[in-house]
Amino acid sequence: MFADVTRGNATTQCEDTGPPILRAEVLKALKRAKTGKSPGPDQIHVEILQLIEEHLVDAVTNFFNCIYETGAMPKDWLVSTFVTLPKKPTAKKCTEYRTISLMSQVLKLFLSIIHERIRVKCDAEISESQFGFRSGLGTREALFSLNVLVQKCRDLQNDVIICFVDYEKAFDRVKHEVLMRRLQEIGIDSRDMRIIQNLYWNQTSTVRVDGDETDLIAICRGVRQGCILSPLLFNLYSEAVICEALEEKESGVKINGQVINNLRYADDTALIASSPEDLQRIVDSVYECSQKAGLSMNLTKTKVMVVSRREHFNPTISIAGTNLERVTKYKYLGTWVTEAWESEPEIKTRIEIARASFTKMKKVLCNKDVNIHLRIRLLQCYIWPVVMYGCEAWTLKETACKKLDAFEMWCFRRMLRISWVHKVTNEEVLRRVGRSRELTLTIKQKKTSYLGHVLRHDRYRLLQVIMMGKVEGKRRVGRRRKSWLRNIREWTGVASVEQLMRLAKNREEYAELTANLQ
Repeated sequence: MFADVTRGNATTQCEDTGPPILRAEVLKALKRAKTGKSPGPDQIHVEILQLIEEHLVDAVTNFFNCIYETGAMPKDWLVSTFVTLPKKPTAKKCTEYRTISLMSQVLKLFLSIIHERIRVKCDAEISESQFGFRSGLGTREALFSLNVLVQKCRDLQNDVIICFVDYEKAFDRVKHEVLMRRLQEIGIDSRDMRIIQNLYWNQTSTVRVDGDETDLIAICRGVRQGCILSPLLFNLYSEAVICEALEEKESGVKINGQVINNLRYADDTALIASSPEDLQRIVDSVYECSQKAGLSMNLTKTKVMVVSRREHFNPTISIAGTNLERVTKYKYLGTWVTEAWESEPEIKTRIEIARASFTKMKKVLCNKDVNIHLRIRLLQCYIWPVVMYGCEAWTLKETACKKLDAFEMWCFRRMLRISWVHKVTNEEVLRRVGRSRELTLTIKQKKTSYLGHVLRHDRYRLLQVIMMGKVEGKRRVGRRRKSWLRNIREWTGVASVEQLMRLAKNREEYAELTANLQ
């Protein structure tokens, strides 16, 4: 799959395949186009395109069909302009800047049509363990899968060893020749292939700094920044790496007889195994296949975490002769996971981040000239989501609930400018704002409704296996640790897991149950 190939015509076929672009496809693309975006080299704004009158859509359709049938693309479409943005006000070094790519809005419109045509075939090739850039999936599902899977193994005294892989500029290391061959293997129409190939083979860019632009620079690898096709193409490319590396590997964590050895969000990869030997084999295979594909692992940022009840269990995992660092906590997809596999450290972190966000908005949230009900709506809109990021994967204990309640009261007291020396009770504070405690209740409702959401949709098959599956092992003596599912059973008052699952699959009945949580 990843053998070296030369740049050439990867789409040679007996005849062109691919139906003509329809008027309805153009109208749909115009309707879905995002506004407020900077124009590319052609200086055409997307808002202008959306003002095209109904009878002129046929002209745009004919224009797109000419390009689609011949593969000849306008020069402006092949040029991107990179604009540098400072990461901080005092930025001086190149590493302290990030770049965004400005490309033709007409090209974006055209590629959105191509994206809809190839999306189904590409998605069918991507495994359920990939949560990035996919409809209905995201960081919430990735965090839930990892948290619940490891929690189940830990409760049954099974070791779990995780390698968090960090790739160096993964999106910029994609080999175009290999990508084209992969598209051909899955049966993409030749006209779609030719468009993508001509776009990648002939693309150039300039860099704009303080109004000055560099000469044109040819781009010979990597997916196009800012292109609607890039996430889909990268997923397809990285899937080929994982499939080749783990195609015949039975190593991993077994749940309901199914082996799970990787969970991914785009290039953020977590490799999972139940023993050091199994993880070493997985890591070696993924490293070798990644090297063939041009993806380079950053060995200084790739970490290993061991979740085990055994004392003095200190396995060593290495890559290319370099021992990977073992960590007791790691920030994965914006949340902290720890060897103890408790939610309290993450909840405490979310509260402190939300407190900092509140302080930044203090001039508005604490302004007595603004109606208190409006300020509370702003609080719920801008501060609560900071606290609740990833809350569907949390396992809440009484101490965590008290911390969340205390933070909610802290916000209300600051908004009313009540000092601790005033000795005003929480009940009086709630009376003055005309609210009841809502933060913890909202988290409970989000987590409970998420259970029903997962069970009712077929696209969450992997999550269903992790949630309801059985892991071999024996519980330790003593009181059981509170689990993710036990939280919901306690809140809903449904003691039987089977009964809870049946209720969750009934949307109306379960929605009523969720709304009545206290």
